[in-house]
Order: sequence, then C-alpha cells, then structure tokens
Amino acid sequence: MRFSTPIRGFVVAAALLLALPAAQAQTIAQVRTTALNETVTVEGIVTRALGRNVWIQDDTAGIVLFGPGGSPIATAIVNGDIVAGDRVRATGRIIEFGITTGAPGTGLTEIDMIAEGGFTRLSRGNTAPAAQVITLAQLVAGDPDTDAYESEIVRINNLTVDAAGATVFAAGTNYTVSQTTGGVTTTATMRVGSVGDSDLIGTAIPAGPFTFQGPVGQNRSANQLQPVRTTDIIPGATAAAETPDGALTLVVANPLRGVATVRFSTETAQTVRVALYDVLGRTVRTVAEGASVGARTASLDTAGLAPGVYVLRLVAGTGQVSQTVTVAR
Repeated sequence: MRFSTPIRGFVVAAALLLALPAAQAQTIAQVRTTALNETVTVEGIVTRALGRNVWIQDDTAGIVLFGPGGSPIATAIVNGDIVAGDRVRATGRIIEFGITTGAPGTGLTEIDMIAEGGFTRLSRGNTAPAAQVITLAQLVAGDPDTDAYESEIVRINNLTVDAAGATVFAAGTNYTVSQTTGGVTTTATMRVGSVGDSDLIGTAIPAGPFTFQGPVGQNRSANQLQPVRTTDIIPGATAAAETPDGALTLVVANPLRGVATVRFSTETAQTVRVALYDVLGRTVRTVAEGASVGARTASLDTAGLAPGVYVLRLVAGTGQVSQTVTVAR
C-alpha cells in the first residue's frame, strides 16, 4: 500500500507498513489468556478508532489496541489511515489497566502498541461484526475473570441515564444507566472517556430512553458501557418486539462443569444454531440446530473438553449473541 503525499510517506512507513514478526497470528480469545508483558500478534476488524484506542474483533472475542498521542497508531487514526471496517494485523505487548504482572484478570486487557511491534492494514470496507443484543442484566452478570463481552460491540435497548442534573456529557465521567426488564431494574456504569477518546463530550445527555450500541469496557471489577462515537447513543424507546427479551437471548451458568443447561430464545420463528467454539474458532460442540421460536433449553456436555476459555454463540437469521465461558474441572 502506498500514498503519493510525501508527508504521509513517513507516517505510513512508521505505522501501516512497519514489518511485523513472522509469528503466526493468534485469535483474540487466545491472546486474552496470554500472560501480561508477552508479545502477541492478532488480526481483526476495526469496530471503533478514536484518540488513543482502536477496538478490534474477530470471530472469538474483542480487544483494544492502545497507543497514546504521537504514537504511530494514534497518528494513523488522526490521518484516517485506520477506520472502522479495516482489517488489521497488530503485534504488541499484552497489558492490563492497573495490573503489571501475571495473567490478565479483572482490568481492561489491551495490546500496547508503543514499546514494540507494529500494525498493518490488510484491507478496507469489511463488514463489521454484528452487535450482540443483550440486556443490562446480562452485561452485569458477565464474569470479569473470563472477560465476557469486554471490548466487543453490544446493543442494549431502552436504557435511561441518571445525569445528576447535568445536560451534556463531561469528559472522564461515570454515569449510572438502568434498564427494566420483566419488572426487575438493573443498573450499571457508562463511562465517557477523556478528551480525544470520546466524541460524546459536550453533547446532549438523553432525557428519555435510549439504545446503547458500542464497546464494553471494564473498570477493574465489572463490565461497563464505553461509548466512543456519538452514534453509540441512539435516543428514543425501542418497540417491545425489538428488545433483547423479544429478540435473542442466550444464558448458561459459567464456569461450565459436566452437563450444562443452555437457555435461549427467539422472538420469531427462525433457523437457529447454538454452538461452542474454541479459541481457534473451531466448532467443538453443536448444542442445538434447526427451526425454533420462543424459549428453549438444550444440554451442553463438556466431557472430553480441555479446561479453558470457549465461546458459546447463538445465530438466528442475521442476528447473533455470544457468551464467553470457561470449562472447568
């Protein structure tokens, strides 16, 4: 890939065309279990790119590529050389916010693009991974030790925000959001990032219901919503048939031991497939497959599976919802 503009020639050489180690790319799910400070290589589709951060996803998980202002990746973001829909290959060091050694735990897991490695853009205009339609209760229940939903794009309908009297979003501020489903109200944190890391700063806070469709962050102890673009906040209520309760749901106790019961539902009659995938994206168990409507249960036998991280995914029509799970013994 070449650019004719001389000024950009250096940026491209430093950022997009920087030679990467010959190491084979791992899946993001594999990388997320790598010990801190180890060097890793991944490929994924960019879902958000702003400020110091690039969010990418593959078929197994999501992760953040981190580079502060002045770094090659941050410069590429500013110049528009890396945007949503790009497929990128990145090499860097596994880090975690607030944690310095050991395996990734309950902080936000990132790939440090500062000290070593680099990235290259492989292609443009790729289809972005579908947002997982979940409830706020499912987000809160996601186990931070297995990084359920972290850095992935989710959609949560009919939220309200406690603005504490404010009318516009402020930088570096936590807001409490809530959602009521089935007569039960769940609350969680929505974090608006620092100046440069979020487009929401200074924009109006929704006075009524809204839909969140954006990446999931983590604040060391729990999942939180982390809007990046103004389009991550969609004002207005969503019709009942389109809510997570009326769309797709997928629930299973985590970690998995023995024979687990998987609960899933669809609002309308559709051809569905529920399957368990390993960190390489290979199907290791098909849980259910065929025409389905309403709530159903199916058994997932973990006998013979190696302990570790897997992805359970329900696909129905053009929609899908996933849950990162751990098989334990």
